[in-house]
Amino acid sequence: MKRIFTIIICFIFIIVGYNVEALEYKTNELIAVNSLATVDTERFLYKDFLFNINGNSANLSFTTIKNKSNSKEYITFNILMFDKDKKNIGFITYCSKKDYESSFANYEIASNQELAFNINISERYFVEGKSINDLSYIALFDENKYCQIGGYSKYQDLTIEQISSGNLADNVDYKNISIETIKLLINKGIIVMIVIIGILLIALIINGIILNALYKRMFTKTTKLAYIPFLNNYISVKLSFGDLPSKIFLGFLGLALILFLFKIGFLLTLVNIISFVSFIIVIIKLITKNYNLFYYEKLDNLNKNTVIEDKNKERVSFINHVQEDNMDKNNVSNEDIVDLSYENESQDTVFGNISVGSNMFNNNINQENNSEKDTDNNESDLSKFFR
Repeated sequence: MKRIFTIIICFIFIIVGYNVEALEYKTNELIAVNSLATVDTERFLYKDFLFNINGNSANLSFTTIKNKSNSKEYITFNILMFDKDKKNIGFITYCSKKDYESSFANYEIASNQELAFNINISERYFVEGKSINDLSYIALFDENKYCQIGGYSKYQDLTIEQISSGNLADNVDYKNISIETIKLLINKGIIVMIVIIGILLIALIINGIILNALYKRMFTKTTKLAYIPFLNNYISVKLSFGDLPSKIFLGFLGLALILFLFKIGFLLTLVNIISFVSFIIVIIKLITKNYNLFYYEKLDNLNKNTVIEDKNKERVSFINHVQEDNMDKNNVSNEDIVDLSYENESQDTVFGNISVGSNMFNNNINQENNSEKDTDNNESDLSKFFR
């Protein structure tokens, strides 16, 4: 008889123990209030948590929260709240990094650490017109990976099925969502992306300026293609190797981009190497001014204006050099330079429309000789000068 009684008692304890054991749920699965539940996610194991309602107050407690990741993590979770009709009446968004009230403020769980956790549920988590007294079900939405808070009414009056499908409330607070979206983007590294894009734009502009500097010297004009991604590589190859090689390169570039869409990147890598080499050659040409270096076509017709300008400069330099030599041979001083002004015409000897001072080139002439003889000598020297 005692043996039978002992078996009955054990059986009762087993039943009671089974009833109080937390059931395992998935995310976005309804859990009745005042029921133990366990939910396993990618980073956390939320073990045996319970939503306790006592009058007008409520408390959410976890027997343990385990960090399953390999690094320290802030305590985070998102929990949806529903009324008896299974319509959403609030949203609990929690992140210990942004907690300024409880003892878990800014707390991080170490890798594989388990921590007992609880927070009080205030009215701010509920939509307008709803309170703790209207709460009948909860559901763990996700682990709040990006540490978002706010947006408590964005699922108002929606069922768990509608929320799981990605729907939002008709009267959602878009201002809050915008703030959350910005925070989400920041947490995902949008600032880093902006910095990278800014650096790339600056590099693209500098690259275009360098290419146009050589383009203008070779073709006496600039091109907007030097600032356009991929097409600037075409311009670089054109400046380095010529028009025909650049057109062939452009064809390979288009083929490389198409193959890259199919995850075949070897040709794009080769194209990038050629582009890099061509840009180095562009810089070398700018420094050395050897525009024919590695160039396939004859460059004489392409940079005709540049060549003419250089020849004109050489011609002017040669003339100046000859004039300086003549002045040195005749011991002509700066004061003996030909005066082309039209003042005092009566005192000068005139040749056509050009009047020349009577004392020009008189360093080797005796001024005390006969004035007529002086005039003849001057005329002879000047005639030779203009020949």
